[in-house]
Amino acid sequence: MSLGLHRLFRRQIDLNDLPVCNQPWNTLYVQWDGRITQPCCHGPHSLGDLNELGWEKVWNGKAFQMLRRQIASKTPKGTCVECLEGRRHFADYVGPFTQVLLPESKKQNFERARMHCAKRDTILQSKPYVLILDIGSKCNLRCRKCFIYGQERLPELGFMSMETFQGISPIFPDAIKVLCTGVGESTLNPDFEIMVKMLTEHGCWISFTTTGNPLDVALCKRLVGYKVDEIIFSIDSIDPETYGYHHRGGSLEKVMDNIRTIHETKEVFKSYQPHLTWVLVGMKSNLEELNAAVQVAASMGFRSFFVEQLQPALQGHRKEYWDFYSKQNVIESPEDIRFAAACLGGGRKSAKDAGIIFASSYDSVLKLP
Repeated sequence: MSLGLHRLFRRQIDLNDLPVCNQPWNTLYVQWDGRITQPCCHGPHSLGDLNELGWEKVWNGKAFQMLRRQIASKTPKGTCVECLEGRRHFADYVGPFTQVLLPESKKQNFERARMHCAKRDTILQSKPYVLILDIGSKCNLRCRKCFIYGQERLPELGFMSMETFQGISPIFPDAIKVLCTGVGESTLNPDFEIMVKMLTEHGCWISFTTTGNPLDVALCKRLVGYKVDEIIFSIDSIDPETYGYHHRGGSLEKVMDNIRTIHETKEVFKSYQPHLTWVLVGMKSNLEELNAAVQVAASMGFRSFFVEQLQPALQGHRKEYWDFYSKQNVIESPEDIRFAAACLGGGRKSAKDAGIIFASSYDSVLKLP
């Protein structure tokens, strides 16, 4: 969108007047089997069965309408309460897109959607322009930090079928951003490449998260050719032994080889894409590596580095996960908090020196600047 149109819109409706959370007006999260749809990763998990109703009846169904009404009136229920009380961060999917130059169809849909949001409409004439697709909820590793495989009774996991994917496809021409990862390793889906190619053909901004282990040299090169916008690598250590402890079944050497292939292929084709993001779950056993990890990331072409919190152990998690969390959690004692703050401060400085973006979900918890 041009700056002129952006200013015109601000004169009509101030972006600050939008509801605190705007995702129910622009985002559709579809789990692997299509049976469960929701507005975000945390939101209500029972907004409709895509296979039974189709995306349009889900998007404007009674459950989505009620959620929009609750958010607009600031009377949320269930999992939305934490976000609106400020106990959890949520994504703004309006502001970032106001400065983006979009194709005409996507721009028109975006403008309709944010107008609906500003007016607190419950029934929308616009399509969701952000999609979160759980293309593959299964994983080939058994990472100790994984809050999914750490459960005593695993939820039903699987890979999104082409039938379910095709059921979402009418949204693709108007979609701006598509996150192709939910809770697992999406690259394991046998149809992963076909799905990525379909999305690129519709001009969608595509991102997915991976451990990097299922990739190979040929696929890495093709991903550069597909012009995937972002690949997020989950890497919790640059020490092979520590990596093997955290990412059970994974190979740090293989991951690094795959990353080098992507970086070298980008240089050969002088391609800006994909943007590489490194995600590290900050724990007692790896935060001391943060400076070195940031430097490695910068040397391998990463443009972003994010430190994520370890997910807390909850009722329903196995004893192994409870024990792991109690040993690795860095936000319990004052001593641990000081340790984490010092490591994060050093990592942030290294990132600034290296010219890459650094962020951490620990910042608000630890009251970091």
